[in-house]
Amino acid sequence: MGETLVKLNSQLQTVEDELRRLNQSTRLKKEDGDESLT
Repeated sequence: MGETLVKLNSQLQTVEDELRRLNQSTRLKKEDGDESLT
């Protein structure tokens, strides 16, 4: 069970990093005046 938790935790970390990156690029696009995202 502990091993599964470690794997899940590591996957969660990856997903969170990915979301952070997507969030940043979305914010940058908005600043460029690209309103097609909303």
